[in-house]
Amino acid sequence: VSSLIAGVVTLFEMPYRPGDWIEVSGAYGEVKSINMRAVDIVTPDDTVVVIPHLKLWDNLIYNSNDGGQNLLCVTDFYLHPNHDAAQVKHTLQDVALTSAYLQLKQPVVVIIKEEPWGTHYRLKAYPIDPRQQFHFITDLTVRGKAALAKLGVEFATVPIISH
Repeated sequence: VSSLIAGVVTLFEMPYRPGDWIEVSGAYGEVKSINMRAVDIVTPDDTVVVIPHLKLWDNLIYNSNDGGQNLLCVTDFYLHPNHDAAQVKHTLQDVALTSAYLQLKQPVVVIIKEEPWGTHYRLKAYPIDPRQQFHFITDLTVRGKAALAKLGVEFATVPIISH
């Protein structure tokens, strides 16, 4: 009964709709159908996960694109702190701007944060189609690493602490 009530609430509030990319209780995928009792999502590895609407009551629902074509992708790079940050930032922006998957109408942003082990770069951009998100992140990672290697930038390594 609770799942049916949650289903009615879901259909009324529409926290997700077909085509949305959602995460509920650790399951991430594209919403394929919404029924009275549950929502069916398809994960990136093509597994169908049935999530009862009852989860709506006690779990966070992450909706990556909320009914639209804009789905932010984040690609992380971890670098040794000894490098020209402005040059790396510019290089990563160029990598995104030259991707075949990039949605040109949306911004490309590079966020830089110093960590005790090095510098963390987050390249944030939007693919043309949300279904391309994994190809897009892979493209940015592969081409980003190659571009940074050409600059001679050293990637960070986490020190191993022995006891």
